[in-house]
Amino acid sequence: MLWALMEKYSHEKEVVFRLKNLEYTFSTARKLFRFGRSLDVFYSALSTINIPDQILRITITFSRINLALYLLADHVLWLGQAGIANVSKDKWSKLSNRFWLYSLVMNLVRDMYEILTLLQIQGSQTCAVSVSSVFPYARSSWSVLLQALLNWMIYHRSVTVELIKNGCDFWIPLTNLKIVKFSPATVGILGVLSSLAGILQLINVSYKLSPS
Repeated sequence: MLWALMEKYSHEKEVVFRLKNLEYTFSTARKLFRFGRSLDVFYSALSTINIPDQILRITITFSRINLALYLLADHVLWLGQAGIANVSKDKWSKLSNRFWLYSLVMNLVRDMYEILTLLQIQGSQTCAVSVSSVFPYARSSWSVLLQALLNWMIYHRSVTVELIKNGCDFWIPLTNLKIVKFSPATVGILGVLSSLAGILQLINVSYKLSPS
């Protein structure tokens, strides 16, 4: 995000060049630190096949399988970047982004299912109150509807944070695969938002969906 914004609004070419090199270094280091994690994710998928809820079982299991395949392709990319093996970087990069995208699609389907389930649970109580109290004022002011939505998002913060994280991540592999055309600055901002959401989940487990 930083080098993209500086490249657009500043003439500090040397700083931009150094930031790009720093990004490459961090990216390579990240691939190294999570080397072998694909096996752990594959193994974790075995535990999700016993989830009673069918939709959760399918979405979470397939998400983990695709995440494991994404990480496996990422391992191959690291071997190529480190000069250990001769691999087609373009081919494996596209493959890893496809698996990442499939995993995120499963995550988003799960998020929408969680939201619909919560709305159904609240339906008999909250919706009755909302229809009678909110909609009469909806024509005069959208602030009431926005406040109701904000309150719902705060109360159900786990699904809100998860949806923000997956929603931001979703556009990154799409951009890498050239399905959509987002600028590097936009991709960087989406990555920052996703990372902040992920940090929240690490700090406080109440921001994390269960089962995760």
